[in-house]
Amino acid sequence: MIIAISTGFGIQNEIKSKFSNVFGDLSIDRYDNDLYNSENYIESDAIKVNSIKSMENLKSIDPVIYSPVISPNNNSFDDIILKGINEDNYIFKTKLLSNKINNIGLNEVIISKKLSKKLELQLKDNLMVFYYQNQSLPKIRNLKVIGFYETGISEFDSKVVLTNINQLRSLKNINNNQIGSYELHFYDYKKIDLENLEKYVPPNYALNFNNEKFSEIYNWVSLFDLNVYLIIVLMIVIGAINMITALLVTILEKTSLIGFLKIIGSNNNSIERIFLNNGLNLIFKGLVWGNLISILIIFQGVIGWYMVKSGLINDITVSHYRLSAHLITAFLIISTIFWLIKNFITKNDKFFFNFSKYNLPFLVLIFLIFIQIIIGAFVSGLDAGNIYQTWPKMGDSFFPDDILYLN
Repeated sequence: MIIAISTGFGIQNEIKSKFSNVFGDLSIDRYDNDLYNSENYIESDAIKVNSIKSMENLKSIDPVIYSPVISPNNNSFDDIILKGINEDNYIFKTKLLSNKINNIGLNEVIISKKLSKKLELQLKDNLMVFYYQNQSLPKIRNLKVIGFYETGISEFDSKVVLTNINQLRSLKNINNNQIGSYELHFYDYKKIDLENLEKYVPPNYALNFNNEKFSEIYNWVSLFDLNVYLIIVLMIVIGAINMITALLVTILEKTSLIGFLKIIGSNNNSIERIFLNNGLNLIFKGLVWGNLISILIIFQGVIGWYMVKSGLINDITVSHYRLSAHLITAFLIISTIFWLIKNFITKNDKFFFNFSKYNLPFLVLIFLIFIQIIIGAFVSGLDAGNIYQTWPKMGDSFFPDDILYLN
């Protein structure tokens, strides 16, 4: 149940987070513009941008321009969208870009991995685009590919190319005070001060939230709630049926015991309490161990994400501390499940660790095994295999001769 809830709501938040990173939490648009076509423009001095920037919950406000163009592809043409952004755009602060880029210059673009495969483009290749306006001759631009991005949003990745906002101003013959729309990013979109925001935006401009612009996708995402609740109800029903069945089987197996208790004078209430306590004991153990294992599995997933995250910034090598924690948690989960299965098969109820003097050598052995696992994770995380490629010796000895010279 915990895993179902975590997975369902986790997917919801991840999808919403991706849309927020790409389009902002809401946008200031012209009413007469389409989603991917900025035909009409907002005068930047018509909106109190500095006042909006002073809002506490605001993370970023980015001017953008969208424009459809055509790109030749072998013997045909593909419709793509140029999105003009400036050097302060929020996408540069995310991990959506495959390589480190701080700005896009004129005649440069960042293209999605999906679109680059379709157009057969590599890094530093040129993307030729044709821009048409008012039935005039097309304007042709050769734009250099300087990087790649991947949002995971198919609708965006399949057609949108990022470029400098001044590139589109040049194509459209508009001045530097004109933009297509503003995309606003907030720390918590649920706490947006909409009342104050409307004071800074004239009524002839629209405030569009993502759930309005992409209503079909957000409606689909909201169905996850129904799925989660349905799974919870089904699990509760199945769990109740299993518990009732187990209690009935226990009663049927103990028919002779019930007869004996009746002979010695036990009344119905006392017999019911005996079986009820026994059933509650079974239910309690099942709930405790089931939830413990599910929490450990979720914890394992969180540590896995925390471990991978350490290799996404500056260096692709993950932290050896996080790697060892991830590995130890995995062994604890496997050991717990194995111990429960053994107890179930043998119908015993043994302790996970029996701390007695007779088991001391075995406990020491387990401790040493776990220490060895941690050291192994350190060796892997620190790329120690690059120093010595021999086993079991390190070079010519079991203990490295140059250990004292290493920093």
